Amino acid sequence: MSSDTPTTPLLDYANPVADQPIGSRALCERHAEGGVTYTLPPEGIVRALPSLIVLGVPVVGLLVAMVAIALSYRSGVVFVCAMPAFLPLAALWAGLLRAALRPTVISIRDGTVTLFSGAALFSPVKRWPAAEVAEVRVSFSGMSARVRLVGDLRLRMLGGPTAPLIHGGDKAELEWIARGLREALRLPPVA
Repeated sequence: MSSDTPTTPLLDYANPVADQPIGSRALCERHAEGGVTYTLPPEGIVRALPSLIVLGVPVVGLLVAMVAIALSYRSGVVFVCAMPAFLPLAALWAGLLRAALRPTVISIRDGTVTLFSGAALFSPVKRWPAAEVAEVRVSFSGMSARVRLVGDLRLRMLGGPTAPLIHGGDKAELEWIARGLREALRLPPVA
């Protein structure tokens, strides 16, 4: 190739949105009215399996113990009395399963910031007026098991309270999402 031949930049077909980090699975959709929607696909059962197993072993162990006690007394009273102990573990397990199968969506449209959290069990949809958002920030929260920087994406509202959007996500991906949210909200970059 000669030095006077113009070179064209390579297209990154895996990450077609400008500045999207390599390895990011988030989808970005920009809207004509200036809004934006980010969809983070679910982690899937394979990634959630270790947590599901860790929570499943105590649940199954308690269930086996309760059945054994109930059979030894030949009464279902012990089994029925111990059932409330299962409720918190079952709720936690259901939350993990739900998070593994449902996406997280952050959208800014029609003057509203909307979060649909696949991980939330009781109130998966939260909304805030876009005009009340003072800052979009990513804070460092540690390292993942895959030796990646992990962060939390938060909105700081006028008046001080913060609203958590994503906890424990890839920091580079969250920084990219935060930049897009700031642009859509017309907020200055964070120093």
